[in-house]
Amino acid sequence: SSSSSFLTAPLSWTFLLGEHNLEHILTVREMLEDASSRLAATYATEADIENLTKIFNAAKDAFSASNFQQFLEYDIDFHLAIAKCSHNPIIYNLLLTSRKLITHISKSGMVTIEDLIAIDREHTAIYESIVAHDSVNSNAIMRRHLESSARRYHL
Repeated sequence: SSSSSFLTAPLSWTFLLGEHNLEHILTVREMLEDASSRLAATYATEADIENLTKIFNAAKDAFSASNFQQFLEYDIDFHLAIAKCSHNPIIYNLLLTSRKLITHISKSGMVTIEDLIAIDREHTAIYESIVAHDSVNSNAIMRRHLESSARRYHL
């Protein structure tokens, strides 16, 4: 745990320097999420699945209650829980950094009800494939989700 700040602090500053930061950060996020979903479906334990289920259900509840701000906060938690399921702490820490930077830099994306409905649908498919330990399907669904996410960020 002490190594996480060693890794993420310099990377945070590196990402903030230069042009087209959001596009580059989203590219890194895609690579990390791609590996994360595949590894999660392969290596997730029962405890990991329980934690992922808890976050998934909380996001569903927030969505059903039309608490969309909370739903979007659970979006980040959901993706980080998948990274935890991968059992690769470097992927987790890099993804945590990239997600924080996306939130910091981006002023667009995920603002319409149609976007939120799509995210909910996409997360359900990702969740179900990880619970089924289907790494091929999990990976394919995550890739489609990330492509859609990039469109939502208007890239």
